[in-house]
Amino acid sequence: MPKKFLSIFLAFIICTAVFAGCDSGNNSADSDTAASPSASAADAAPSDEAEELNVITASDDSFDDLYTVGEYEYDLDGDGADDYVGLCTDAEVGKDGKIMLNDGQNWVLYAEVSGETYVLFEQYINNGGAYFEVADYYQSDGTAVPNINLTISTGASLKLLGFSYLSEENGFVCRELYNSGDYSDGGINRVYTMYEGI
Repeated sequence: MPKKFLSIFLAFIICTAVFAGCDSGNNSADSDTAASPSASAADAAPSDEAEELNVITASDDSFDDLYTVGEYEYDLDGDGADDYVGLCTDAEVGKDGKIMLNDGQNWVLYAEVSGETYVLFEQYINNGGAYFEVADYYQSDGTAVPNINLTISTGASLKLLGFSYLSEENGFVCRELYNSGDYSDGGINRVYTMYEGI
């Protein structure tokens, strides 16, 4: 009985987080970045009105023509096999092999799980960049839930999105973990950052 309760409770928490954070309609026209999940997440039809999840489903997209900024392999779905996470951009690459950020460029975060590609984030970021990490979020029963956290940083905003794979939905869900716009409607002025190129 406690395991079933935990599953229902976890589903409720994820649904609440999805409704609160990853709504692509919350972007303002003067925002420096449209930091919402990819269109496939926003357009996904919920499977049940009582439990509306914006599930990011598999796509046929390929990103071979983009520069891979970072990549990592980790078991995201709990099947014991490593999966792939990649962050790409269309920025130019200099002779030294480093990306040359312009005023803005397109960024894509995607995952390959069990042979399927999931586009988690695909947006133009103005005057900034994106960075990701993979982390295990431990539940009260000791189980670990792998998450991909994406930081979108610009001169005037900072946003953190979290993506986790739901086996029962065969896809990812997105949660907005932080948005500087929630604390400053006039933007921010970044005076220092360790993020290279911003």
